[in-house]
Amino acid sequence: RTLLGRALGLDLPPEARAQVCAASTALLALSNEGELARSLYHEALDIVHALEEAGNLAEAQLDAVRSGVYSHAHVGLGHPDDLELRVMVAGELHRLGVEDPELAWEAAFVRAEAAMVQAEPDVLDEQLVALRKLTPLVPGRPRDFGLALVEAGSLMLFGDLDGAEAAAAVALDIGLRHYPESCASTIYG
Repeated sequence: RTLLGRALGLDLPPEARAQVCAASTALLALSNEGELARSLYHEALDIVHALEEAGNLAEAQLDAVRSGVYSHAHVGLGHPDDLELRVMVAGELHRLGVEDPELAWEAAFVRAEAAMVQAEPDVLDEQLVALRKLTPLVPGRPRDFGLALVEAGSLMLFGDLDGAEAAAAVALDIGLRHYPESCASTIYG
């Protein structure tokens, strides 16, 4: 938290500050500082909007900032009041991820989460197909855990409680392979 405070205290160009604010949500969202994470993510979104309005960056530069900020939406926009923003960001990630499997995965994951909250079974099915296709293509973060969580949530939403319970157990096992128990259990929660 001390290093984050120092980073946020630096006089950074707006595009760098947006990246720091967005990335900080991954550090804070699963702590007792969820509101700070949300606030910093909203600041990052505000910076993106200001950069768009200013028109000083080339579209490719703006897309790089958007990608860096939007790729943290799954932790930055977890509050119920942020549901519309989640859907909007998922659409932008989808646009940005046409040639980028990692951004396409993020788009499908964020949109799947929103579809579960909004009880949109057709949208959820569509996003699950995308996640299943994209998960093996994306190195880096353990995407299999995210996919397993969405699959378990989908089964629960559709009323298959026994299937959801079994899928949730699989998701937790996957999470424990990638994260410390406290982190996996919090995400699984």
